[in-house]
Amino acid sequence: MSAMTLNQLTTLFSNIAKAHDQIQDFAYGELYEIEEKMNKECKYPLLFVSPVSSTTLNNQIQRTFNFLVFDMSNKDKSNVIEAWSDTEQILNDIVKIFRNESNDYELVGDPTLFPFKEDNSDWAIGHRSELVIQTDFNSGYCDIPSDTFISPNSSGFNTVTIKDQNGNVLATITGGGNYNVIVGSGINDDLTATVTIIDQV
Repeated sequence: MSAMTLNQLTTLFSNIAKAHDQIQDFAYGELYEIEEKMNKECKYPLLFVSPVSSTTLNNQIQRTFNFLVFDMSNKDKSNVIEAWSDTEQILNDIVKIFRNESNDYELVGDPTLFPFKEDNSDWAIGHRSELVIQTDFNSGYCDIPSDTFISPNSSGFNTVTIKDQNGNVLATITGGGNYNVIVGSGINDDLTATVTIIDQV
């Protein structure tokens, strides 16, 4: 997999809609915007994608989307079964694309498809499903676009003053730094050689 932004995923969804021979229109947005899209001049079947949530893991990010495939029923409702069949197939095609088309992303889990009728208009009919798309996530710290900053927690670190047995200041170290202590053989009779101890303060 590779890291992908939300913008790149939205472009991917649009490209899938353009490439699929049955899908005639595409829109992305909040669920409440569906009717506005349907009230405008659009072609059917329509693929509408709406963001639901985003979960950031250690090295991956999982984004959940509502995928809805709309068709329009005849006034006498004579094509309901046919429209349900077509929109289910289209949505299953999209599932297959996410499972097989690229290693840049991965479909998580087994999606459940739900038929709907007249949810957004008297003539709307189709299928919907929540799909979870997983991509890589760069959890490194170095690519954050910001100047150097100090965490409020770390700004409270005190300096540490190193003194000898006579109270003479040997060094002043900022918290988190290192100070080399040379322990000579004359200080401890058990020591037969000079030992260097690096102690974190």
